[in-house]
This record gives sequence, C-alpha cells and structure tokens, in this order.
Amino acid sequence: MKNLFDLSGKAAVITGGNGGIGLAIAQALVEAGCAVSIWGRNPEKTKNAEQTLRNLGGKVHAAICDVTDRDAVETAFAEAIEKFGRIDGCIANAGIGGYVMLCSSIHYTRLLYSSITV
Repeated sequence: MKNLFDLSGKAAVITGGNGGIGLAIAQALVEAGCAVSIWGRNPEKTKNAEQTLRNLGGKVHAAICDVTDRDAVETAFAEAIEKFGRIDGCIANAGIGGYVMLCSSIHYTRLLYSSITV
C-alpha cells in the first residue's frame, strides 16, 4: 500500500479502530507510514488490535474510549497529541451495532448519538 501513497510523519485517530472496518483502516494507514491512535471501548479487543498494528511496524497509541463521553474523548485526544505531537486526521468509525427496529428508544438514542457526535 505504501507505493500508492506515503503518510510518513502523519498521525490519525481511528474511533472504533480496534476491530472490523476501523482496524482495517488502521492497518492500511500503518502500512502507508502513518502513526495511528485507535480508540475502542473493549480493553481486550483494543489491546489485541494494538499488538496487530505494532506487529506491522506501526507507531500506535491505543485508548479505551467511549466516544459518547466527552471527558474520555478529550483525554484520549490529549494522549494521542502527547504521543505523536500532532493529529492530521480522524476517521469517525465508532458505532453501536444492533437492529434499529427492535431496540428500545434509549438504545436507539445512544446508537444515533455515538454515530453523529464525533
């Protein structure tokens, strides 16, 4: 992938970067030379994703972060800035899965909020 574009010296945040599409995006960015800060709510999943990215030779910051919690977002962002000195982009990939038609109004509100607030 590095032959397509070079992101050396750049840094990006990927919310929901500990699995699925978010992790695939993080892997592609690492392969292009970008430092990545992956955020997720599941500590074990986040740790495993961090190791996967490190095994690719990536510069990685991993944070346990619920994007619906403003304080958690501010803390994770500050940690990423401290680690890399900059953030050049953010992939807002975090979300809550579920069947919208079958969920409660509280769950639906949380699903919607997590998808549009970051």
